[in-house]
Amino acid sequence: SIEQHTALCAESPRAIFEVQQDRIDKATFEGMFSPFVFKRDKASYHIFVSYRQGSFDSLATAQFVNSIDGMILSDGTSLNPFYDALSLSEGKRFDVEFMRGMCNSDIVVPFVSMDALKRMLDSSNISKVDHVLLEWSLALHLEEHGAIKRILPIFIGPVTGVGTGMPTMDNLFTHFNADRDLPDEVNQVTHERLAEFCAKQLPHLPPPVGKTVRKIVSEVFRFNSSKCLCWDLAGTSGHGAPRRTVSLDADAARAGPAVPTLHQQIAQLSNNTKAFLRIFSMCGKEVTTVLESVLSEPKRASATTAVAAQPVAVAQPPASAPVKQHVAVTVLVSGSDDPCQQLQDMMASHAAFGPYVPLVKELGLDAELVLMTSEEDLVLAGFKPFHARMFGRWVKEQSSA
Repeated sequence: SIEQHTALCAESPRAIFEVQQDRIDKATFEGMFSPFVFKRDKASYHIFVSYRQGSFDSLATAQFVNSIDGMILSDGTSLNPFYDALSLSEGKRFDVEFMRGMCNSDIVVPFVSMDALKRMLDSSNISKVDHVLLEWSLALHLEEHGAIKRILPIFIGPVTGVGTGMPTMDNLFTHFNADRDLPDEVNQVTHERLAEFCAKQLPHLPPPVGKTVRKIVSEVFRFNSSKCLCWDLAGTSGHGAPRRTVSLDADAARAGPAVPTLHQQIAQLSNNTKAFLRIFSMCGKEVTTVLESVLSEPKRASATTAVAAQPVAVAQPPASAPVKQHVAVTVLVSGSDDPCQQLQDMMASHAAFGPYVPLVKELGLDAELVLMTSEEDLVLAGFKPFHARMFGRWVKEQSSA
């Protein structure tokens, strides 16, 4: 099938494939089926999925990821989520990898459930590293400094009846109160892990502030996510009592309703659980809608800046860099006393942006030009996506200091 072969095409080193009994080389195969092939990018992600592994939360998260993974977005790209089962590499520190993954994501989606919160409620865990708390702390830090674009929680109320095939969900907020239930103290070992990562990987950002468990969760709760309250979606997910069977036989009708067989009862209960889990596919649809809006924001901002700016002259790109021409011709020339050299000197001692000095010099950029250049253009020129996202903000801060 196409699905089987595209999986091989995307991930396998095989050079020869069989399609309808014809043997073709890999290049030809990729050309034939490239619209259907999703090659997973581990440099940048659209959505970072944060959840606590557990019997129900793992099922819910898998359903959510399956509903969005590889979806074709309006710009023609495939939606690429960061999900531990798909995105973590063997033989590498998983905590560093998932934090890097979050830094290179557009949206963070925390699954906020009673199971996710349960470990945080126990004050005896305050001296242990909590990786969900670590993810939420990093998400808040990145959002505060503009390094990610949104935090969109999915709120899951207490779930009962999954094992019986008749699952129900209550309102999380009637069972949980952060100010009342959570410890008002800092999980120091978790914060130290966060601070260590930020010092090495995010030196251009201020160091993270140590926040109490209560404050971290309370801040996550403040992010508007009105369409991802799962107990509201449960009412429209199609689950419910087993359907009544209607007999076409008159004698059977007089005898009363047919009693379903054990096999039919088990199948119906299984269908109830599957229908219940569709809640998370609905959440996937809502999150994707937000993502599409977020992805269009830089383009709108860039266009607005271009209209408002008054051009002095158009910078001509170096002949040696035709690939970077798009950046050079879309920025505006300004300043005097060699502002380009001023920017390069400012970058030289910076751990993250220092390596980009030759590129900035080649493009002839100064601070004002950087502020007029879109994130997409910086990536096209050679910046890594996360550095492109942060560079303009850092230049603005340095220029106003």
